[in-house]
Amino acid sequence: MRKITLKPLEGIEIEGIGNIKFGQTKAEVEKLLPNPEIVEGNQLHYDELEFRVDLNAQGKVEFIELFGPDCEFIEASIYDVNPFTTKADALVKLLTSKNSGKIDDTEAPFCYAYLGSSVGVWRDVTEKEAKEEIEQAKKDGDYEDWMEEFAMLVTLFILRAIYVVSGCVSSLQSLRSFVTKFAFHRYNVCVSS
Repeated sequence: MRKITLKPLEGIEIEGIGNIKFGQTKAEVEKLLPNPEIVEGNQLHYDELEFRVDLNAQGKVEFIELFGPDCEFIEASIYDVNPFTTKADALVKLLTSKNSGKIDDTEAPFCYAYLGSSVGVWRDVTEKEAKEEIEQAKKDGDYEDWMEEFAMLVTLFILRAIYVVSGCVSSLQSLRSFVTKFAFHRYNVCVSS
């Protein structure tokens, strides 16, 4: 597996390949990674590296999305931990310790925006809700084995882990609209300028 490190306010580092930084041009990205599997408008999709780069109107990198948690080819990292395998409480604690400013937790435990570091995390459902749904499904006779695995996954902040950097997130509302605009995959990690 190739390690991809999210670097808040900078971009990403791809082990054995190099860095993609916010503000780089499309030509600079393609010099490093010459063959995106899909080019769709201002998006370059690198499926074998399980991420996408979005370019702004000036053709410069403004957003990078990593897809997970069931990565086949990459291992994601932020602040020396894999956000896809770190339990939600531990990830919140880590991001809180790295944040130098206000934290918007008005939608906790679903969403946190770390405004000082411009990092945010968001998820669809909590562990408690998943366990309640499983218990109800068992009572109703609709239980399937995959539900137990689902409950385990919700203990992590991986149902949607969003990392938004460089001042893009000023509130939960901006995080939500950013996520709505860019979150095409069920599981992902993102950084932006």
